[in-house]
Amino acid sequence: MSGNSVIGVLRRGLCNRLSKLEVDAGNFRNPKSLFPMDYETQEKRQPTAEERAAKKEKSLWDAQKALAERKKADDAFRANFERLKAERLAREQK
Repeated sequence: MSGNSVIGVLRRGLCNRLSKLEVDAGNFRNPKSLFPMDYETQEKRQPTAEERAAKKEKSLWDAQKALAERKKADDAFRANFERLKAERLAREQK
């Protein structure tokens, strides 16, 4: 007997025992039985005017914060670039 058939026999035996005990089998249900999936649809709630305004204000604040961080990083990079350039030129002058 191959490993797959042994597992199949054990699974079928376990499914039969669980169904006889009338216990919810969970993952051990008979794989041949099909159950339709029930999809619950929920209406998406529309945000209120206050919520839209708050979201817009927060996104503007986040954008300004990101721009400030980017400007700070760019300024630091430029300062370091200029410092290294000055050092390189000083070495080449010698």
